[in-house]
Amino acid sequence: MRLSGQILKGRYDGIILLVVLMMLGTGKLNGQLSGWSFDKAYATYRQYYYQPLDKWRSIREGTFSRTGLEDSLRQYTRGKVYKDVICPWWVEDLYRPDVIQARFQRIGYVGYVLDPLTGSPLLTNSWNDSTLFDAAWQNIPVDLVVYCNGADAFDYFLKCDSARLTFLKTVFDPEDGLINKRHFGRRPAGLHFYLPNFSFREKKAFMRFVCAVSMVIDHYCRNEERPYAGDKCWLTFTFSPSARNELDYLSGVLGLADEIHFVTYDEYGLPVATPEVYTYRNDPTSVLYRVYNQFYLFSFFSDVVSDTECCSDIARLSQASYSEHNWKFYLLLDFALVLALIISVLAYNLYSPFYMLVERYRSFIIPVLITLVTEIIIVFLYMVEALSPNELLFSLDEGTHLYLLALPLLFIVLHIGLKMLGGRRELP
Repeated sequence: MRLSGQILKGRYDGIILLVVLMMLGTGKLNGQLSGWSFDKAYATYRQYYYQPLDKWRSIREGTFSRTGLEDSLRQYTRGKVYKDVICPWWVEDLYRPDVIQARFQRIGYVGYVLDPLTGSPLLTNSWNDSTLFDAAWQNIPVDLVVYCNGADAFDYFLKCDSARLTFLKTVFDPEDGLINKRHFGRRPAGLHFYLPNFSFREKKAFMRFVCAVSMVIDHYCRNEERPYAGDKCWLTFTFSPSARNELDYLSGVLGLADEIHFVTYDEYGLPVATPEVYTYRNDPTSVLYRVYNQFYLFSFFSDVVSDTECCSDIARLSQASYSEHNWKFYLLLDFALVLALIISVLAYNLYSPFYMLVERYRSFIIPVLITLVTEIIIVFLYMVEALSPNELLFSLDEGTHLYLLALPLLFIVLHIGLKMLGGRRELP
């Protein structure tokens, strides 16, 4: 009995070992297809640039011994659903319906590897041999993915005005822009920035860049038509999961973009884990941080483009700000109120007639000061709301917000009412 038990145990151990080896072979032990990250694969295959689809198999298998990828992808993706994937060119030949057994809701194609020195594409192709336009996926949106490797590289790009303008023209130019290139009759449905190494050191520059991209999407106009507005160019930014700690700051980006994702992609462009997806509607950031983020967009000397204006100048839009409501007017009004408060304090201390006037109505000092300070705060909030591309605190469209300016006057009215009810006593 003991011998037979040992034999059975040995058989079970052998079966378990075989299953483990099979799971390792298919990459399912850890729920991942392989141990390579997207960045590592890019560093490995970058030297080959873009190649015809039929050559990538020999490069992967002959040079790097990456064999059996088709069967691994077929088994790993079977029955799964992916909201977003980003197809890299080094496995583009594998993105076929007979290999990818998952259901895609949106596909990104890494068609713009950013050169941070110039803003031009370091690597790009025409997608004309792509399998992404197979008839089985004809109704799935395909986005142009912009990829930049290295935190310092993208920081340099953000600080270079000419590089940012070159990028905008290369992507959005009506004649040659990559977002307008048609591939098998289809043009990219959106623009997807994959920035896995973003440093968050150049926060103001990044917010201004996002604003520039958003301005072109919303306001570029040609022949009285806006080719990118609305859902015609979906704007997405993807960061690594560690960037989740910067969500308070990225809330400002959500006011300009359609979606923000926190996820890591592997060498096949598949998400390693379920992405965290945020939009302006499910943003958990507090109002205080949302107000603070508007000041990354603050630039008193920037050009403004009204919501109804048609602008065909990409260079102008790259430096412009949203101005559905005239935030500069509220800024000047706030400045005037603060100046009035300062002048009043100085006159009270330096100008005798004004001092005597104030002393005669001394009981009104506190209500008037409360009213003036409250008006300054309200006008300040008007300015912040006018800076924001989306509704932040209240709507400025109907004009009902102006009633708030009358609210602080209640302090004075209430004070006068109390004085009348309490009677007036003459001072000895």
